[in-house]
Amino acid sequence: MIEIIGALLTLTSAILTNRSNIYCWPASIIGVIMYFFVFMTNGFHGQAILQILFLLQSIYGWYYWNKVGTNGVVTMPLFST
Repeated sequence: MIEIIGALLTLTSAILTNRSNIYCWPASIIGVIMYFFVFMTNGFHGQAILQILFLLQSIYGWYYWNKVGTNGVVTMPLFST
């Protein structure tokens, strides 16, 4: 059951990403956490570690998305001077 909910959340995340909706990140984070537990309980430790990387990517994506201004311009500099 957890795997089905995780898959639905991942699908929801993809749809929300396509619509440029910031709620794609929480859906992705919850889905990744669910998949992490599915993989750990079934002994797929390599896949569980991969889910941790996806979790870090989603957290960074959510943080970075919040740094984009209303006009679509990134407010944080790409290079430090």
